[in-house]
Order: sequence, then structure tokens, then C-alpha cells
Amino acid sequence: MRKYKVLKALALPLAVAGIFVACKKEGLNDTPEVSPSANVLVVHAAPVATGYPTLDVFVDTARFTAAALAYLGNNQATGITGNLLYAPVIADDYELNVRPSTTPGVKVLNTTTSLAANSNYSFFIYDTLSATTSQFKLLRLTDDLTPPADTSMSKVRFLHLAPNAPAYDVTMIRLVGTAETDSITLPARSYIGNSAPNEATLSAFTAVKGGIYRVRLKLAGTSTVAATINNAATNFLNFAKSKAYTVFITGTAKGQALALRSVRHF
Repeated sequence: MRKYKVLKALALPLAVAGIFVACKKEGLNDTPEVSPSANVLVVHAAPVATGYPTLDVFVDTARFTAAALAYLGNNQATGITGNLLYAPVIADDYELNVRPSTTPGVKVLNTTTSLAANSNYSFFIYDTLSATTSQFKLLRLTDDLTPPADTSMSKVRFLHLAPNAPAYDVTMIRLVGTAETDSITLPARSYIGNSAPNEATLSAFTAVKGGIYRVRLKLAGTSTVAATINNAATNFLNFAKSKAYTVFITGTAKGQALALRSVRHF
């Protein structure tokens, strides 16, 4: 009896993940065994100058992203409601690297990572490139996708990914119609790239009531509201009940204004 692995590409609307299939061979009969996989989401949150190329993500030598990532983009499939918004990758140890689409021989991020079976991961590409820094930074979060026990709640976490921006008190205010009903404040959130981030702490979600939220950023410890939030048309976020979200800010470098975005995990 001998075992071998075959690499197979699984295409998703905006993601390509490699799946290894193990086979046991006895005589002329092959019995395929699908190896356990992890689920991976990648978000491009690294401020880049206008005109900088999009990014391609590679797992080992296989291209992970079917479509290149633009600034503030991710590898999620679009038009999916209620499904897991990740791409499957066989559980194993990998080299993960990021390359500009126009110069695929250049790695602007190169690291190793270990993906455990039946686990969910979000990778955030962040920070900037400079004359002295040739590599972006990478944050790996482990995602607990267990729905809230209370079906009226959502799960939310916040990341400060904006280099050069000060620390903020982050207040998320729930609206009913136009009335502000209640809020939650995350005090003194500073840029995670100033030191080695605690990925376990940053992975944790906070339960909030589902609904429409207005987000206010104030300079930490003051009443001064940051006025340059560039979040599509408004500063409102819609947290669907029983879903999970990462809210993040980035920008303030390479000519990019401070931007507020969210990504849904399921």
C-alpha cells in the first residue's frame, strides 16, 4: 500500500484555494480521501499610493487569490448570503507571500503560517512600504464563528490598522430610525503595528445588539471627533443579527485618508 497527494484547485468566485487529496492504492482500486481543511480570508488593508499595483496572494507557490486584491479589498465571494465567506485550504504549514500584480517576482510580504484543520482564519495585510521598509505586515486572527447564543445579537471586533494615526476611543452607537438608542465604547485603541500585536486578544469578538450603527472616533481621552472618515457614503454600519464582523480603520499614509470598513465573517 502506498499513499500519495494530488494538488487540486478549487475555484471560488473571487478566490482559489488548493486542496490536497490523499489516495490509498490497493491493486487497481483508488479510494480518494479528502484531507481536512482550514478556511482562510485575506483583507488588503495596507495603504498604498494611487496607481500602486493590486496584490496577489500566494500559498507556497500556488496563487490563492483568483482576482488580485485592490486596497480595502478581500478574497470573499460576492452575492453570498448566510454562507461561510472563506476559501478552504488544506490544513498544513505554509509559506504565505504577497506580490504586486505587475511585478510577480517581488515579494512585499513573506512569512510562514500553520493552518489547523477545521479552523477559520482572517489575514490582514497592513502597514506601508518605504525606503527603509520593503515588507508589509501581516496579522493572523483565529475566528470563532459560533453564532451568539442570543439571536438578537451580533459579534464585532475592531482593528486599528492606520499607520501614523493616533489612538482613538471608538464608540459604536446603535440607531433606531434616526434616534441614538445605546452604544458601546472601545477605549484607547492604538495602531497595532507599533509593537508585536497580541493576535489572541485581537481575535476576540464582542457581542452587540444587531442593527444599524454610527461609528465615532475620538482622540483617546478627549471629546475631539476625528472628522476625516472615508467610509463609502456614510459612517453607518449594518450588523445583521447572529452574524460576525471585523470593523477596521486604515489609511493616513501614502496619500490615503482615514478609512473605516467592515468585513462579514458569516
